[in-house]
Amino acid sequence: MTALVLAALLFTTVDKPMTLDGVVTFRRGFDPYYFVVDDEGKAWRVSETNKPVRAHVGDRVRISGILPKNTAQHRLEKATVHKIGTGPVPPVRNMSVDNLYATALGVDDWYGAVMSVEGPVTDINRRETYTQVLIGEKHKSVQVPIPINWETPLPEGLVRGAIVRVNGVGVHSPVRAETGDEAVGVENLSVLPAHLEDFQVISLPPFWTPRPCRAARRPSPGARRRARPMSS
Repeated sequence: MTALVLAALLFTTVDKPMTLDGVVTFRRGFDPYYFVVDDEGKAWRVSETNKPVRAHVGDRVRISGILPKNTAQHRLEKATVHKIGTGPVPPVRNMSVDNLYATALGVDDWYGAVMSVEGPVTDINRRETYTQVLIGEKHKSVQVPIPINWETPLPEGLVRGAIVRVNGVGVHSPVRAETGDEAVGVENLSVLPAHLEDFQVISLPPFWTPRPCRAARRPSPGARRRARPMSS
């Protein structure tokens, strides 16, 4: 079955009410959503109507929500969730970056699966509230947002070329067909770790050496005297 056919099976042009039972598999404390695997093994991203969210990993829940129109992903919004017990969490899937690209939106679509991925760091982007790490290759990379703001030092050895391992939930965004809203591909492939401890540097590039600490030097009194005001 092709990715286009699978997307068409899920795609709906109207909001569709749904009810399902499943087990909570992933949650980050600051996110307004979490992930559940239903009794058929499908992963769903759930956004609750109830605040605060009280579901925890391992809770077995009954969810009544809305599958939004114009979506090709397993999402339930405006959901009401009730805990009905506890259940086993599916094992973590070991995936490679190549695997992620080859199976996204296919028969083995991994959206919402909890996984472990290793790869070389290709880029590091510091943001105000988090740091975006890219792992993989130049034209085939996966985004990993880690909870380190731009004022906090990065973990030792987190540099380009280092090999890292991340445990988290896999997500992606659909690419729409030019002639319609159906998804024909994916972009923004990401693995979201629940905690900083779920992101580890496992080997360093051969050229890497620790940076020496340099003490800040005050300008000399003479240098201050030589400074001139800027002309208007």
